[in-house]
Amino acid sequence: MPTNNSKPQESRKGTTMTFFQITQHRSAIGLPQRTRGALKSLGLRRRMQTVFQPVTPNVAGMILRVKELVRVKERVLAGEGGS
Repeated sequence: MPTNNSKPQESRKGTTMTFFQITQHRSAIGLPQRTRGALKSLGLRRRMQTVFQPVTPNVAGMILRVKELVRVKERVLAGEGGS
């Protein structure tokens, strides 16, 4: 059976990764616990806070759950240059 010897993208030198830049623009006061939990899972605690999350299906699903509360941009960040 073949094995997958690929390394995670973060550990490769000189690579670029794509992230979601997520900024919370509306408060979660009065919203269901499930919605507040999605914000917490994304790492958002207060209005105007910005976090970076990797582009994955799980993160995209959480963003869709709170799409009325956040603004999202896609950012490409370069990895470490190796010498």
